[in-house]
Amino acid sequence: MDVTNSFVYLYKKPFLNPYTKQYSNILCLNCIPLGPIAQYVQRVQTQQLSEFVNKPNECIYAIMKNVYSNSEYMTIDDLPHFIIYLKQNNYVVHHSFNEIITSNPEVKSHICLFSYAG
Repeated sequence: MDVTNSFVYLYKKPFLNPYTKQYSNILCLNCIPLGPIAQYVQRVQTQQLSEFVNKPNECIYAIMKNVYSNSEYMTIDDLPHFIIYLKQNNYVVHHSFNEIITSNPEVKSHICLFSYAG
């Protein structure tokens, strides 16, 4: 078993959609997870959010709303649906880790940790 994607970190990230040119907080993962959710994860390159902030572009693992679309990303508004999908597809949300991580005031984008129970 590959330990690197046993625990998956779910977080939100401000994102400029290159197709719609709209800003939103999308749901992202630190890696491509095990199990059926992997088909909804796409590696995308971020766009510069502002011409006044010079940050290099990075690649992130974004969660897509639909496996057939490469322009519709899950946003923070889709979080309840995403959590239900996890529960219905043998994923475990690890609440004890959430309390530890969210106790750090610098971690503002964290949502949860989860793993695939198979």
